[in-house]
Amino acid sequence: MINTKFKLKNGKELEPIHLHPGIPVDALLDYINSIIREDAYLHMDTEMTAEEERNWLISSMNDIYHDRLIHYVVFDENKIIAGATAKKGNWREAGNVQLGIAIRKECRSLGLGEKLLSFLIEKTKEKWNPRNIYLYCAEENKPALSLYKKIGFEEFAKFPEWFKYQNKYLDVIYLILSE
Repeated sequence: MINTKFKLKNGKELEPIHLHPGIPVDALLDYINSIIREDAYLHMDTEMTAEEERNWLISSMNDIYHDRLIHYVVFDENKIIAGATAKKGNWREAGNVQLGIAIRKECRSLGLGEKLLSFLIEKTKEKWNPRNIYLYCAEENKPALSLYKKIGFEEFAKFPEWFKYQNKYLDVIYLILSE
């Protein structure tokens, strides 16, 4: 079992917590909009409104309740600095789980991504024992690709010019956990 407290390179110890309705929408909104503003390689490119974030939280809680989603957030004091999701496929794809993580820019390179993703993989296996665990990433996002490969993901598909980023289309790499 992986320790649920992550000791980062800066000495801080942080703990992922399950997404729940008591998490302030303002904290969730600040987190996601900070990553959107930095123009990270997210599929989202427009800041969320408080109403959109509230609706997202309701939808996510519904997916968690119906055993389709695992979602963790990591707080540093009162500020969310990272999020991690595992989303189960539907119907005939129920044996597949897609992962995703996002970390605020100022909190990257502290070892959080590796610890959080490893933790999420363990929780995904415990809960669903999926046939496949996969994720995708813009090919230009070299730090993320390096992390994914370090953890044990291998490329299994490339979608050419799939992801519009800064007015050009980038290739997207799909990776599967090879264990």
